[in-house]
Amino acid sequence: MGESVDIIDLTEDSEDEIEIIEQEKEDDIIECDSEDEERSIFLNCQQDKRMEMQQNTKTIDYDEWGDYQKIYAEIKKRIEDDPILKQHFNFTVLEKADDRVCQMQGIRLHQAVQLFIKKHETPDEVSVPKDVFMLKKAFKDLRNRARYTPPDRRNRIMKNLTLDPQNPLPLYCDMLTLDPKEVQISETTIFDYIDKNKITTDVDIVYEKLVKSEEILIRCDCKKIEGKFVNCFDNPNCPCFNMNQRFQEIQKISAYRQENEKTQFKTFSKILMRDVDHYFDTIGFCCSSNCECEGCCDNNVMYTIEQKINRFEIYRHDEKGFCLRTRNYIPYGSPIFEFVGEFVDFESVSDRESEDYAFCCLDSDETVLRNFFEKLEFLSSKTRQRFNKFFDKQWFVDPKFQGNEARFVSHGCQPNLGMCRIFQGGIGPQHLKCIMISLEDIFPGTQLTFDYGENYVTDQLKDNCLCLTPACTKNTFYKELTKASFEDMFHFFSLRYYYLARDYKSFVVNGRNLKNFEKVLSLYMSAPDHPALVEQRRKNRQSTSTCQ
Repeated sequence: MGESVDIIDLTEDSEDEIEIIEQEKEDDIIECDSEDEERSIFLNCQQDKRMEMQQNTKTIDYDEWGDYQKIYAEIKKRIEDDPILKQHFNFTVLEKADDRVCQMQGIRLHQAVQLFIKKHETPDEVSVPKDVFMLKKAFKDLRNRARYTPPDRRNRIMKNLTLDPQNPLPLYCDMLTLDPKEVQISETTIFDYIDKNKITTDVDIVYEKLVKSEEILIRCDCKKIEGKFVNCFDNPNCPCFNMNQRFQEIQKISAYRQENEKTQFKTFSKILMRDVDHYFDTIGFCCSSNCECEGCCDNNVMYTIEQKINRFEIYRHDEKGFCLRTRNYIPYGSPIFEFVGEFVDFESVSDRESEDYAFCCLDSDETVLRNFFEKLEFLSSKTRQRFNKFFDKQWFVDPKFQGNEARFVSHGCQPNLGMCRIFQGGIGPQHLKCIMISLEDIFPGTQLTFDYGENYVTDQLKDNCLCLTPACTKNTFYKELTKASFEDMFHFFSLRYYYLARDYKSFVVNGRNLKNFEKVLSLYMSAPDHPALVEQRRKNRQSTSTCQ
């Protein structure tokens, strides 16, 4: 006989179900008394914010490599001063790219190119042989555009959008005009900065009851020792680790990973996405500040995000709009930041006209996750039914009015960021986090991109993508890429890493002066056989080999 299931009256609220879990529950939920009232206040403040930003805009001198050197020194000191980061966190650049990263990026590019050939090329075009010279030219063009190089004079709109001195986020406009008065303050830059999702419980009665349920909380009692890192991962007695493992079990086996390896969510370990389509089954669970370990353990993939180690900037240099780039080196497989906003349903997104901003974090046809929650034995039948009802809707993180730097991540046909979902502290809507992971080693100055999907390119961008990443069909030499083999693409990503790593180690880690280097280089070009310059070249070669 099957289990008897009670029919729930979803409109009836009993006291024990509506009661909010005391103080620790309040840590997880940001309440909003009146969403409409708050939205009205925000809209009324928009004009004031625009005027304030216009008044703050000024033209400044900017030293690109000097900025990277400064950020590198700050992060290095931060790590050295923190015993846990010093012992476990590593952002050293390797001598060569990891073959697994080059393989996955090569696969992404190769799949995109093959899809283009299938859709657009005739049999005659397919039969044209590879032009090695033009292919090398195409790869060189892509390599040279790996980083964005800002001008020496920039219009700074805001020095720090976060208002947190420990987490500075400047905003620049690098358009042709140098007159600050002519800088247009876009609506996309006017928002309230928050660093965790905003949960409004008046959206939906089922949603409200789930948020206020005590059953959905998961917290461990693994004891923290002062100054020590707690070993929750691989601890069979840790409920947080056990839930992390249960989520890992639903991952599909990928043909692209060796030995059927699955993505693992462990603090300070590299998170390697299995293949191109990983979002809907790559989910993890981690400890939180409400655990006895306080989240200071090896089962908290959110740890480095919470430490706010990385530095970013928002900038605009063309008609594409505002973008986000990193000011420091980010190793591949690193959790970078959470995509933060207001947790709402599709109806709210439509009412707010937030389609360009909102990201669907839970889809109504997610059978894998729906079935997963249905099988959680520690949940009552009522709670399981509520989850089943909850999954009948699409749910979004909407950063249009409130969000963080992740809202400026641009679309990329060949992205350097992937996204996965993490639950922290429980399995309710308020515990869900969409975090962005680096798919490759990302060097200072690189724009951060994420693949928002084919529908985004056709519906929102009107097939006019400007990302110009390797897989973008708008690239000048894209036709040449259609003749490249997978081995060619693998070699390209390996070589691109080599050049980016060489420059980073030389001009950031070792602090060489780029302007002096450029002066010497110009002299080489004008008088290459001068005896003094021959000697200078010899010394520079020795210096370069030492740097590498």
